[in-house]
Amino acid sequence: MKPPKKHEKRLECEILIDNIEKLAKQKKVPVEPPFKKEVISDASKTRGNFKSKVLEKKHIEAAKELRDDHNITIRRADKAATFVLIDTEEYLQKLDQILGDTSKSKKITRDPTKKLKKKLNKLIDTDNATTGGTKLPKLSGDYGLGYCYGNIKTHKPGNKLRPIISQIRTATYQIAKKLGEILTPYVPSSYCVRSPTDFLDILTNYNPRGVIASLDAESLYTNISVDRTIQYVINRVYHNDS
Repeated sequence: MKPPKKHEKRLECEILIDNIEKLAKQKKVPVEPPFKKEVISDASKTRGNFKSKVLEKKHIEAAKELRDDHNITIRRADKAATFVLIDTEEYLQKLDQILGDTSKSKKITRDPTKKLKKKLNKLIDTDNATTGGTKLPKLSGDYGLGYCYGNIKTHKPGNKLRPIISQIRTATYQIAKKLGEILTPYVPSSYCVRSPTDFLDILTNYNPRGVIASLDAESLYTNISVDRTIQYVINRVYHNDS
């Protein structure tokens, strides 16, 4: 037997949760609050042999039927380990509303990939010729346009979309990753935590005093001043005392 594929393990865990919740409502089994989170965390484990005892043919057929229904769009929920079924027309309307904001997006009439690739390679050549440190890799091969999709904000009124731009196919993707590696050491970390688990650990074990406040920024990245951000990065890198 082969290890399970990710979607098989995830579907099995979803069915398990559904079955357990039904039994809990009928008061046939006791359920502790963390059970759902623990089952979902197991969905990412795909080691060992796999022979599902709860995943039936009807579940696979139902999943395929949903996938092939063009009137339904399936997207991940934002900040939740679940998937959301949304009417495709509603989903596209919400996405068009986001992309239609001309203060954040600009409509183009031609594919800029070749021009962008050529411009980036010129900048890389200039940088590599004048910098004695890290050399940036030249761009080679074929690239394409990025694309936008949205995760559903089920925790917000109206189930708005969180827009996500996938740039994996674009000419700027690999160079952006390389620049990220170079800039990461300059990111302030004194008042940062790596995960919600670390934050809960601080609250549980260190008895902090004060008031906990949560601030939310709407459409953070599209509302950031690019020129101001670049200037901040330059100051941080070239005028850093550490």
